Amino acid sequence: GFRPNLFHLPNGDAGKKYIKEITRLIDAWNDETPLERIALTAIHVSGALLLQKPRRNSKNCEHKALLLKRLEKWEKGDFQGLLSEATVIQSRLNSPVLCVDTTA
Repeated sequence: GFRPNLFHLPNGDAGKKYIKEITRLIDAWNDETPLERIALTAIHVSGALLLQKPRRNSKNCEHKALLLKRLEKWEKGDFQGLLSEATVIQSRLNSPVLCVDTTA
C-alpha cells in the first residue's frame, strides 16, 4: 500500500477542477451511467494518484501546478502514467535516509 503523503487540496482553479471531477464521478454513480461500475473506485484512487506530494517539503504553489498536470493526464486516461509517478514518489519515501554525522 501507499504511505500517507497527500497535500491539501489547493485553492483556485486546480482545486475547483479536482472537485468538479469528483462530483462528475459521484453523478455518474448516482445516475446509473456506464461509469457507474468504476466511479467509486476512481474516487477512492484519485487522491493517491492526483494529490501526492512530490517530496516532503514541497510548497503549495507546486502542488497547484502538479494537480493541474495530473488532472490533464487523468482526463486523457493516462492512469498508467499517474500510477508510475505515484510509485516513484512512494519509492523515494521508503528509501532509507542517509544521515551524515557532522559532530566529528
